[in-house]
Amino acid sequence: MRKAGRTRVRAAQAKRWIESGIWFFLVFAIPNNVNILGILVPRIWRPLVAERTLILVALAACAVIAAWLDRRGKRLAIATCAVAMILPFFLLPPVSDLQDNHNLRIPGLEEVAAWAQSSTPRDAVFLFPDAGKSAWPGIFRADALRAVYVDWKGGGQISFFRSLAAEWWSRWQDTMAQPCTPERLPHYQGLGIDYVVLRREAGGLAGAAPLFESVGFRVYPTGGQRSR
Repeated sequence: MRKAGRTRVRAAQAKRWIESGIWFFLVFAIPNNVNILGILVPRIWRPLVAERTLILVALAACAVIAAWLDRRGKRLAIATCAVAMILPFFLLPPVSDLQDNHNLRIPGLEEVAAWAQSSTPRDAVFLFPDAGKSAWPGIFRADALRAVYVDWKGGGQISFFRSLAAEWWSRWQDTMAQPCTPERLPHYQGLGIDYVVLRREAGGLAGAAPLFESVGFRVYPTGGQRSR
């Protein structure tokens, strides 16, 4: 690691701009993209990827200049280095693939969990079709003590149980990769799912009456309502 760091700096000081720029580009790119292969083969036609690439090039250039100035003027080098270290904290988060999961308490989720714990059977199974890669279905699972049919974070368990991979992927493709519509409720019921939970901002299911509503969510039964 130290040798690689010295290589970047020495390349800049020797005015090997392209070599040094590539090294620094990778330094900023790795923590900015959860898909490492996406760094080497970026989908540059996507606006977000193009914007991210331009920002990474700018940060790399700033770092190259800071390394080049190191032997020419300490004060200017320190100022440029400080800029190169501070800018990523402001420029990278809006365009990175990383999600901030510190605020997991989504408005209305606690109410849904409390209702599920008090009004549904212990073996009831829930599905959050519009949750995507969010972590809050797992928060519901922990608070409500009810099963979630499939969620993105649950897929992380395949690192410990490889036999889970095929089952998890099949469930994800069947229920999360497709839009949730009223016509799919019987299909969900056939899979063993009892309740579907959707964000209110999504507009709900046309023609279907929610069984429970909170500030942020609507809960729909997939078939015959089961009481506790």
